[in-house]
Amino acid sequence: MSDARREREAASEAVEDLTATSLDKVREILFGQELRKNDQRFSKMEERLVKELTALGSDTKKRLDALDSVSRAEIDGLSKAVRLEQSEREALSKELGRALQEIAKTVDKKIAQIDSQFVKALREAQAELASEVRTLRDELKKAAEESQKELEARTRQIQATKLDRAQLASMLIEMAHSLEKGK
Repeated sequence: MSDARREREAASEAVEDLTATSLDKVREILFGQELRKNDQRFSKMEERLVKELTALGSDTKKRLDALDSVSRAEIDGLSKAVRLEQSEREALSKELGRALQEIAKTVDKKIAQIDSQFVKALREAQAELASEVRTLRDELKKAAEESQKELEARTRQIQATKLDRAQLASMLIEMAHSLEKGK
């Protein structure tokens, strides 16, 4: 009786091995090509998203660098113009001061007023530039956040459309059982 039991167990194991191999073949035939296509599409999509984000980051950096260099050049130019103008005014005021001290006092007052107005205008321009930079940074941050949200949404969409392995396994097992019963 023990030999009959062993023979039954050996036959049962052979059937299980054959069933598992058959299931793998059926799974490969039914879903193998589709799974490979999906993997390729997901890989391409991920690569494209990474490239787009990298390009967006480098473009943003280039724009900020360009804006920074332009604003620095503008400020340097304005500073040089202020220094040049101030030196010219000093030379003129000395020359006129020798001849007409009363006129020189009036000119000095006017120069001081113009300098303060110019400094005020320069500060306003700097404040405006700073505001523009903040606005651009906010827009870039918003664009980056939107890109991140879109990436997350696409990722969730991809994950939602993927067939869960456990579901696939249970479906294939059910198919195998129904095939077994049908024989």
